[in-house]
Amino acid sequence: MHKGRPLVKPMVIVTTSGYFISVIGPYLANSKNNDASILHHIIKNNIEEIKNWVKENDIFVVDRGFRDATSLLEELGIHAQMPSFLPRGSKQLPTDLANSSRLVTKVCLLYLHNTPSDYTLKHEQHNVE
Repeated sequence: MHKGRPLVKPMVIVTTSGYFISVIGPYLANSKNNDASILHHIIKNNIEEIKNWVKENDIFVVDRGFRDATSLLEELGIHAQMPSFLPRGSKQLPTDLANSSRLVTKVCLLYLHNTPSDYTLKHEQHNVE
């Protein structure tokens, strides 16, 4: 941890029910190692034989940090679901996009609920000492 920012980050693969499948990394937390580039590295190098885990028409629920990797997922026949962007000039999403975006958010919240935050870690570390 440097100035409140992590120096390394893992890539966590989780099922939609919150079950942790794998934690890959750590990767340096710099501008070259964004979420999309890490996913490219994992798939291109078949880290932990990930290509054996997925099959065509699987769905990856990802956040917007993976938007540059959606073409790679499509090449493998994997559908990427991520929160929708509001179309320019619109005040709200169409119903189908709003429902899809809501579902992605709920799945992502499962992961966040099962992952300790920096706040939790700081207080637990303080209580242990």
